[in-house]
Amino acid sequence: MLNLAKRLNGDTEARFRAHYDAYHAALHRYVCRLSGDYTAAEDLTQEVFVHLWREMTTAGEPRLPRAWLYRVATNLVIDRGRTLRRTLAFILPVSTTTREPAAPAVNAEENVARRQLVQRTLRRLPEPMRQCLLLHHEGITGKEIAEILGVKPSYVGTLVLRAHDRFKREWEVVGGRDGVP
Repeated sequence: MLNLAKRLNGDTEARFRAHYDAYHAALHRYVCRLSGDYTAAEDLTQEVFVHLWREMTTAGEPRLPRAWLYRVATNLVIDRGRTLRRTLAFILPVSTTTREPAAPAVNAEENVARRQLVQRTLRRLPEPMRQCLLLHHEGITGKEIAEILGVKPSYVGTLVLRAHDRFKREWEVVGGRDGVP
């Protein structure tokens, strides 16, 4: 009996490691873009894999592991945003919570400035559009995006097109002058 438990645990560890190796980099990139915070993305990405380990050791491997991981990541980012908003509303006077966040400091490097514009533009998109756009650009399939966001698969294509159009409009509003990235 002990050998069977050891073997099953080894199989779980191997499958977990395979998922971690396959999805960690892309998932971190997605969480970073969705949250706009590299440091928080590190913690949130690790938390996603803690959730995966718990899932695999209690309920078994998710049916669609990649979609499951992205859904958990999306939910963690949304939960973190809610917590931050509640914390800021409690700490800051009401008048400062209604203002737009200060623009990031201007950096001499063009690449950094462009990334900041992209982040500001993404923050202006409604949540389902932003998530859909980021998932689409990570190469996630329409079926998986539907699973992650809890929408009908037939709606994903429309949502991607609308998100692209909205991003283009918002890009011009935030000051993107040299074409959409």
